[in-house]
Amino acid sequence: MDNWFRLGFIVDPGDGLAVETERTVVCKDCFIITERDEIGKEEAQALIEANQAIIDAFYVVVEGFSPSDLGITTANPSPMQLQAWAPQITFNPVPGQMSQQVNDMLLEDNSALNQVQRITFGYNISFTGTNDFTSDVVPIQVTASTQGLSSIATIDLTQVDAPYMDHGPISYLSSDTRVFKLQPGGTVVGAPALGTDPLGFIQGVLKQLRSVLTPAQAYQAFENLPAGEDAVDQLEWLPELNNQPVFNFALCRVRYRATVTTAMNVRVFFRLFQLLPLGRSITLELPTAWGDSQE
Repeated sequence: MDNWFRLGFIVDPGDGLAVETERTVVCKDCFIITERDEIGKEEAQALIEANQAIIDAFYVVVEGFSPSDLGITTANPSPMQLQAWAPQITFNPVPGQMSQQVNDMLLEDNSALNQVQRITFGYNISFTGTNDFTSDVVPIQVTASTQGLSSIATIDLTQVDAPYMDHGPISYLSSDTRVFKLQPGGTVVGAPALGTDPLGFIQGVLKQLRSVLTPAQAYQAFENLPAGEDAVDQLEWLPELNNQPVFNFALCRVRYRATVTTAMNVRVFFRLFQLLPLGRSITLELPTAWGDSQE
């Protein structure tokens, strides 16, 4: 899979002798990934007061080009170089107090600037005021353009609560997601030990995090849970180990930033999908948050 872009096409040129052609031809593409497709007015106000931006609020991914095709001469560009190489971004309608700025760049292979690969640019969003939040939902169309290609996505400015989760260094694993497996007698975050009721156990874990521990203790307890691909790889496929049931659990932390409104509840929807790492099958659970929430 690392060398998918080097795969050629086997064709019959007409003489019955199939040959490999177009080995270096790849699809050229540009698309936007919205890490934050909804931003609340109170969050914008909080960012203004803290003089902060939403880091990597969206990404622009460019494929089918080598870094040198985009003028990229180093994997560690200066802010000025990054600004010159990044795709152009336009908003429609043009907001008066919201702006974007390219923040970082990720290459698949830092040592192969002349090799076709995926190039990802991260963009921050910042606010100088909240005058653009003129109704319950204000859709802002984001257009990214480079090398004759373009892509469109939408970011909603909303006056209602806008919970979110932070991305992580691995694209499909949020830094606000934790997964782990347990057998009867095991526990995490100091909650009562798991028996034969997995739903009762996870409710006990939530109670421990929400009510028993202080906010700082709960934050650290969550941070101490296994994270990243190693944690996912340890999840169990079988219903039993050593003649004892084994359960897989997932937790997520949902963030909500505001200056006035107090968050009340949180709801999370876990989506399931299949992966095939190293010839194996594994199910991951990725949360999508909605409703009221609190960081």
